[in-house]
Amino acid sequence: MRSLSQICFFQSLFKKKTKSIRAEIISFFCFGAVIALLSFVPDASVARIIFSVAGLFVIILVLFDSKVFPALFASLSFMTIYALTDVIVIISFSLFKIDSNQLFQYGNVRTLFIIISHIALLGIIVCISAVNKSKQGAISSYTLLLIMPSWFSSMVLCCMLVIQAYYSEQDFHPLYLAVALGLLYTNILIIYFVNRIREQEIMRHKTELLEHHYALEKAYYDQFISQQEQTKALWHDIKKYMRAMQSLVSKANSEEAERNFEQAQALFDEIHSVVDINNRAVNVILNEYMTAARNAGINLELDVQIPPELFVITSDLYVILGNTLDNSINACSGLDEKDRYINLQLKIHNDILYYRIENPYPEGHLNIKRDGIHGYGLKNVERCAKKYRGMVDILPENGIFSVTVTLNNI
Repeated sequence: MRSLSQICFFQSLFKKKTKSIRAEIISFFCFGAVIALLSFVPDASVARIIFSVAGLFVIILVLFDSKVFPALFASLSFMTIYALTDVIVIISFSLFKIDSNQLFQYGNVRTLFIIISHIALLGIIVCISAVNKSKQGAISSYTLLLIMPSWFSSMVLCCMLVIQAYYSEQDFHPLYLAVALGLLYTNILIIYFVNRIREQEIMRHKTELLEHHYALEKAYYDQFISQQEQTKALWHDIKKYMRAMQSLVSKANSEEAERNFEQAQALFDEIHSVVDINNRAVNVILNEYMTAARNAGINLELDVQIPPELFVITSDLYVILGNTLDNSINACSGLDEKDRYINLQLKIHNDILYYRIENPYPEGHLNIKRDGIHGYGLKNVERCAKKYRGMVDILPENGIFSVTVTLNNI
């Protein structure tokens, strides 16, 4: 039970490494086995605390993507929460005039006390996970509301069993213990399946982004190849046009030379520009929206100065650029064609990625809900920014909507 609480807590703080489930089970089993052995050693409370902190510290480094000091802080934090949970449960029972000394004596009451403490610990950790929204693995507040009634009911029933066992003059019925263990098992299953559903939803979202990114790359290279073919054809005919214009000029036939020149210029205009800014991922994303903006009659101005490799993963880049560009194109589509424009800046300086996009919007556009391939909007942009300890500034003013995003290399 405590292992499940540890997983929930650490997942809300750190990203999981690509370790197998077997490695995770072995790590927590070994940790739990040593703690269980130390519990039989008299006066070993200090040793158990030291081993717990050290063991959790090692588990974090092995199973999660964390540095030394954050891992140490997380292990100390969990043990502090664990100790405070026991104190809260003891104080709660003192309200019913239950002697705390009996809670620490071996027996049925002690067993029920441990079960209640672990159920309470799991509830507290789940709440902390829901509050911590900086990681994708965090349990949402909506999910928290769904599982809290089951958790609260389990706590109440277990407390009633402890009170019954404490004040009853008869022997403790084994059925009470079976019921308490059943409640414990139910809470474990609920939290386990909530985490599994959450992980599957995250994987589905990532898969959709990867599939769409693959489609963008294919479209990008198809367009690039098409441009190369057009360029080859143009260069094949360029000498012919030059000789024809030279001959016409020498004959003082300026009108025919001008028509010839216009034909050559038309061939140049047919070659659509492909975005090429020295970063493959951003190339693919901007190329899609450059085409979409051109088709919508929108002038998309780019000011992009970034290195070939960024610290931001491709899926997050697509969420940030894709959602904001999607919104900008939708907003501009409601304006007269002469008023449609989008200005985009993307720069990096001192390990900070700066992104800004601005566009005009028609009156009433901000009240319209939109649907798109991303389906998440500016809230998901803010979620991505939090992952990099960044900020999002959204400012609609004087008919101009601007979004500024800063991301830190952490």
